[in-house]
Amino acid sequence: MIKPYATVAAGYTVYSDVEFMNFPAGEAHFKIGSAANEQTPSHIIITGTDANDFMRAGLWIDYAHQHGHEVSVVIPYLPAARADRGEPFGAKVYANMINALEADRVICFDPHSPVITTLVNNLTVIDPAEPLAKWLGHFGQHYDGIIAPDAGAVNRATKAAKAFGLPVYKAGKKRDFETGKLTGFHCEELPVGGRYLVVDDICDGEGPSEV
Repeated sequence: MIKPYATVAAGYTVYSDVEFMNFPAGEAHFKIGSAANEQTPSHIIITGTDANDFMRAGLWIDYAHQHGHEVSVVIPYLPAARADRGEPFGAKVYANMINALEADRVICFDPHSPVITTLVNNLTVIDPAEPLAKWLGHFGQHYDGIIAPDAGAVNRATKAAKAFGLPVYKAGKKRDFETGKLTGFHCEELPVGGRYLVVDDICDGEGPSEV
């Protein structure tokens, strides 16, 4: 899914007045609405991994550049960050696709792998720990500790714990790489009666219904 945004003369951000479509042969395209003439393209958000979305984003960025505007692409999670080694080298393939967009800036919240950050051009990584603490504090959410659900989440959970000024508790699991099934769930002993926030690094699928 993608959402292109623009700014208007008043200075605020609006959804860009474009309608994405496909030609009969399947090629991506978009129609420009009348309001687009009063809008300055600013950024486009790509929330999935569908290659078609990257194609549409590239077209919108090309449109922005043809009108003399710089534009950023916001990709919260860089696709194929898990595939940062081996054959095929998925992280490189997706990085090449992102670079082909020719965005003036690429912004992400979860690169997951330090490998992919070296492959994407003009990349800015925003650590979500501090914004998370501010956002939850704004809504009056209070916790007694942060839980890292597995080894891969310890770094992010530790950063969040520092931002909150809270202790971090480590949990873990075992994965059968033949089936993907998770077993062996465990966690450090928690104080009784507390409220805890689980901070993971990637949440892109369903977990087990019971542990």
